[in-house]
Amino acid sequence: MLACLVFAGCGGVDRDDYVKKNTAVLAGIPVFPGAHPGALSTSGYRERDTPDAEIAGYGTSRDDRLPRGTSVADAYDWYLREIEHRGWGIRERSGGFYFNAVRGSAYVHVLLGGGTVSLEVDHDCINSEGYPRCFGP
Repeated sequence: MLACLVFAGCGGVDRDDYVKKNTAVLAGIPVFPGAHPGALSTSGYRERDTPDAEIAGYGTSRDDRLPRGTSVADAYDWYLREIEHRGWGIRERSGGFYFNAVRGSAYVHVLLGGGTVSLEVDHDCINSEGYPRCFGP
């Protein structure tokens, strides 16, 4: 049992490797000009919604503080342009305050409001059918 704890959690994904890949994806998404980048945080999600389910992957997020006076609309448009310019395909947009994008198997969720932009990524989210499997069952 101790060996299971030392290594990747007995069948689950290797957290350090997974987060390293997520961090590389997040590093490829620019910070809004003049914004203050927040610290990275990571949380796991399970393959199904039961307490005994193994960790299927991790989402890594960063909350950046936008410069005072920046409108949500301006920041939203800027992020759409920057992310599309980097080869991401926009999957879902809603009301000018959030969108989701994919590139290969990677997924990013961008949420704006309250003077911040929250970016959450998973480098291995899109399944073989083209649908997200990340951030919970």
